[in-house]
Amino acid sequence: VKGLNDTPDPHEQSVWLSRSASSAAVLAPVVLVLNDAAVVMTAFLAGVFAWSASGHPVSGHFYMRQWPILFLFTSAYAVDGLYRSSFMAPVEELRRLLCATAFAFLMVVGATFFMKESAEYSRGALLIAWLTTSLLLPASRTIIRRLSWLGRFLSHDIAVLGAGVTGRLLVHTLTTKPELGLRPTVVFDDDAQKHGDICGVPVVGGLDRVGHYADS
Repeated sequence: VKGLNDTPDPHEQSVWLSRSASSAAVLAPVVLVLNDAAVVMTAFLAGVFAWSASGHPVSGHFYMRQWPILFLFTSAYAVDGLYRSSFMAPVEELRRLLCATAFAFLMVVGATFFMKESAEYSRGALLIAWLTTSLLLPASRTIIRRLSWLGRFLSHDIAVLGAGVTGRLLVHTLTTKPELGLRPTVVFDDDAQKHGDICGVPVVGGLDRVGHYADS
């Protein structure tokens, strides 16, 4: 068992980081696609029930048969880069989510004018579904990132240079706010007295080791 001040094996740590990154690159898009499809489906059902409750009967069975529409939404999100493994700032992700959602719903509304069953579509239900999707989609992604067993696949591993006050504050902030999408996995500092760990993140050695980890 390694002690608090023992330095982890660089090769072992590098292999772990590499495997973690590979798993995230594969599983993160899958988790996000399933989440987004579930949210859109829930939003459509909410729109149907809410509009029906307001005194405007809507055929729920008809909307259930339109499930292929989910591919339109996930495709719009994919084109907008919302399933890429590269890091995206939360504000930029929100902007892209809202724009892609608006585009997809406008496509659905426009398509209803050219379909034989256009009378079955309720503009009110679609509007409610649009608003519900715009609210639930960002919230659901945030919740997923806060779940430790799913969030690790959606976060991007980073190295922190410096274990001083600023470095410790940065590590603490990122480890307690996984919704930011960045997860510190290793810290470097030239001061041997600071070697150990910060919030469970190992301080593995001096800055001269950064190149070794980057190459791995």
